[in-house]
Amino acid sequence: MALHNVLITSELKPVDGGEKVCLGAVRVASYFYDGCASRGDPKKYKVTSTFPGVKGYLGHYETVEQARAMLYLVAKNVLKNLEEV
Repeated sequence: MALHNVLITSELKPVDGGEKVCLGAVRVASYFYDGCASRGDPKKYKVTSTFPGVKGYLGHYETVEQARAMLYLVAKNVLKNLEEV
């Protein structure tokens, strides 16, 4: 079943200490400032997902821009996988 004429928008929404990306009303992934990271570790932004079929832990990143890029990559892959169903 392919998705034809279906509009799904992705949107960044603020959450405590970070942002989440949603497809419609469904959260796909989020990042937040990880206060538990080691003091000397430059990678302070943790990216996670609770979406079925996506790994829960998606890595730590040094900048907000890197974390956002991962959120969009996850959303893009989820949409790609939905089209293949």
